[in-house]
Amino acid sequence: MVRSAHSPPAKKRYDDKHPVISFRDSRGVRDQLRNVLAKQNKSIGQFFREALEIEERNYKEAYWRGFREARERYAIYTICLSCYEPIAIDNEELKEEITARVEQICLHHGCPLPDGVTESDVIRFKRRKGKKVSKSHV
Repeated sequence: MVRSAHSPPAKKRYDDKHPVISFRDSRGVRDQLRNVLAKQNKSIGQFFREALEIEERNYKEAYWRGFREARERYAIYTICLSCYEPIAIDNEELKEEITARVEQICLHHGCPLPDGVTESDVIRFKRRKGKKVSKSHV
């Protein structure tokens, strides 16, 4: 029967709070990592903790950049009548109402389609909204 070595309770608690992370790679990569760490005077743990922070920061920046770009691209804006600043309309019901109203006013009065928009795009949009459409009604 194999007996495990006794370890003090403090060591067990430490090991539980600080688990080991390991991976295998080639000798060349290990040497390259050691050279970088020697130049920066850092431990492997410090290196990976900093890399993780940078990666998390980049992820958050990318998320919010994408959110702002999507909002600029797809939001409906109006102008405040007192300060003339743009106001984004976030209420989904109001967006749908405005979109339907604009569609009703513009597309049914023979307005030219915006650049890059084809009749089939309009038909697909209307069908997605649950409307029956023929090409004569575009």
